[in-house]
Amino acid sequence: MRLLNRRIRIKLRIIVKQNAIAFAIFTGWFALNFIIFLGITKSPVTSLLSLFYFVEYPSLWGHFYPVFSEFVIFGLIFTLITVELFRKYNPKETCRLLAAELKNHIIIISYTNLAKRIKYYLDKKGRNNVIIEEDEKKVEDLIQEEQPLIVDEPADRTAILDARIYDASLVLLTEDDIELLFSTIEEIRELNPRIKIIARCFEDNIAAILEKNFKVETLSTSKFAAARIIEKISAIPSKVTGIAEQQQKKCLIIGLNHVSERVGLQLASIGMNFKIIDIPKYEEEGLQSGLKEHIISGDPRDSAFLLSIGIEDFDIIVMTLNDIRYIMLTLSTIRELNKECRIITRVFSDDLAKVLARPPFDAITISSTKEALDYLIQKKVL
Repeated sequence: MRLLNRRIRIKLRIIVKQNAIAFAIFTGWFALNFIIFLGITKSPVTSLLSLFYFVEYPSLWGHFYPVFSEFVIFGLIFTLITVELFRKYNPKETCRLLAAELKNHIIIISYTNLAKRIKYYLDKKGRNNVIIEEDEKKVEDLIQEEQPLIVDEPADRTAILDARIYDASLVLLTEDDIELLFSTIEEIRELNPRIKIIARCFEDNIAAILEKNFKVETLSTSKFAAARIIEKISAIPSKVTGIAEQQQKKCLIIGLNHVSERVGLQLASIGMNFKIIDIPKYEEEGLQSGLKEHIISGDPRDSAFLLSIGIEDFDIIVMTLNDIRYIMLTLSTIRELNKECRIITRVFSDDLAKVLARPPFDAITISSTKEALDYLIQKKVL
């Protein structure tokens, strides 16, 4: 209800601001005519009655005034207001003004899958929050719903100020973009040196710099995902038992990224046989892999490629990509060629998780963003 009241108040403010000329004409017309009627009638009461059409004063101006007002002045004002409303009203401005009215709120920078989960949780709890996102397409739904939102570059000082950084209780950076992280955090720290900042960061060495120099708590969704994947791999029984049980499992990891790198290093440490399929289309910029001897390049949607690497011999398939269409096509092809393998896949949608958990996929699904949200809730920062 409070948000609705704020929206109405802000819209009225926008209407007045955008139609200042029309309102000036309206006010000026009545003020001028009150003076004219007062000069003719010498009576303030009669002047007011004539001004607001309760009586028609028997004079040339008294007959002219109501006709001219109705057909010309009110027509002009109505036209100005309606044209300006349709031409100028921008819901993004309402979203930005709503953001500027918040206090003791959480600022979420970048509208990622993690940000969506966090916002959904905060909205359910009734916690004020504002999103800063540069890509308008990503937040079209929020714009239509007129949620507190700033469509602007997160590192821009104006955007941060409009998000009321001085009155916020927490900033969450949910995009793992090193340049964006440093530029945004530097601006935030200049404006509010004491505010708590939690930043998503995949690389441990970068995380150490952020924690030491900027007093930023870091969060790695890839670390959460890798830990869960290793846990699931360990729980899958091998074809043999005993001391070499884990080593006898054969694992295929699809996608070369921070998650697969973390998982691969863990598997290498216990001597498990594994391969990572590098798909150039989904390469993560700046990733320097230390597992080059385990990496192969190809398209896992291609049956011929999968057969060439012996897909039927793998016990475990780990899908680390986040392209839903690619995931579905790849896992469907794998299932046709290897009906016995166990599939572990990352998902970013609860609905997709339900689909992949059922036949023909029968996949074990994990959500690193859900794990990250649970971690933040457990830490009581939300």
